[in-house]
Amino acid sequence: RSPVGNIAKAAEERDIFWGMVERRERADGRVQGVIIAELPYEPEIGADGRRRIVEAFGGVLADLGLRWHGTVHRPDDHSDPRNFHMHLVYGERPAEPTAVGWRFADRKAPETRKMGFLPMLRQRFADAVNAELEAAGMRRRYDPRSYEKMGIDKQPGVHLGVSAAALERKGVVTVKGRRNVTAEMMFRLAGEVVAARDGIAE
Repeated sequence: RSPVGNIAKAAEERDIFWGMVERRERADGRVQGVIIAELPYEPEIGADGRRRIVEAFGGVLADLGLRWHGTVHRPDDHSDPRNFHMHLVYGERPAEPTAVGWRFADRKAPETRKMGFLPMLRQRFADAVNAELEAAGMRRRYDPRSYEKMGIDKQPGVHLGVSAAALERKGVVTVKGRRNVTAEMMFRLAGEVVAARDGIAE
């Protein structure tokens, strides 16, 4: 893992920060936002490139006065070797360090409440990834749009999560895993049908 962020370098200090966040928010308030995103696996990008992507994306949150922490997760021995991904957490309330801890803003950043906040984050993440891909001389690009908006007839996959992923690695079929496999198979089958149809038309 490769940790980056603007809270603190030491894990103990980050624990203190999140403890203060929990006490600051209402009992039914959201403590943190969580983002998990796929990172480029190509060796041309490498560990440094993936770290720069996370740093650039985190900078979007920092520009809003938000505190964030991210890590790059590498594939383990039981997963797809291309499975590089980012885990990032952030607080929605601007905060500044003080001599006795952290001082939090009275209100959460209004940008986080807007309808366009998540689409904006997706776009900025794609921008950060594509900048690295371009710098590496690669043609592949990330597109933040949904399959529907891209005109691709494919059901989106769902994130397995820790528990389901662990079961899948042991060969146990989960509901989420079956859904993802089914969506991929239907997409590939549709592609083969179209190819066969086009072939006949020729």
